[in-house]
Amino acid sequence: MCVKLYQLILNADDFGMSKAFNRAVLEGYHNGFLTSASLCANGKAFNADVAEKLLYAVNFIEMAESLMDVRNYPPFHFHQLKNDKKGLYSIYLGKKLGYRLLVIPLLNGEKATPEEIFGSKAVEIKIIKIEEVSNHYE
Repeated sequence: MCVKLYQLILNADDFGMSKAFNRAVLEGYHNGFLTSASLCANGKAFNADVAEKLLYAVNFIEMAESLMDVRNYPPFHFHQLKNDKKGLYSIYLGKKLGYRLLVIPLLNGEKATPEEIFGSKAVEIKIIKIEEVSNHYE
């Protein structure tokens, strides 16, 4: 008996169109049913400066030889979060912009411990959440 496996790719259109669209897309992603999104670069909730900084950060992470490179890059201000965001680490996308990228560092596919992260063993980062497009300094 041959069993066929299918993969469903669910794409959200118009991320950046409005804050409501952005919230819905992020909620779908965080709940695990969205796999991708299309960006509406001329939408009211699109911020070109943030998009540029996000692209730079993701490219930097991909090019880094280890987490140590990311950790030690001063503009990122890499640090562990507390309270309801415990277990997440923040990478600034520009302090003046007020946006950040939240990540979970992995070691061999598992969450790395703080000792592994602030040592030099953690080598891969899984981006799991991008903060809502808002200024968290206001």
